[in-house]
Amino acid sequence: MTNINQLQTLKLACEACGQKHLKTVAWLIENQAISCDCGHQTTHQNIEELVIQAVNELK
Repeated sequence: MTNINQLQTLKLACEACGQKHLKTVAWLIENQAISCDCGHQTTHQNIEELVIQAVNELK
């Protein structure tokens, strides 16, 4: 993720319900999990996959 501006906002979808979460790259670097309103928590391992998907959407 070092090639991405840390202020870049990425749209990450919850794996369980599909709700979109806007997070900056800097926030993702500092946090190990994303909690969704549906109760699902996406852990660091899965966040990396979501970031790759979000970056591909930016292209």
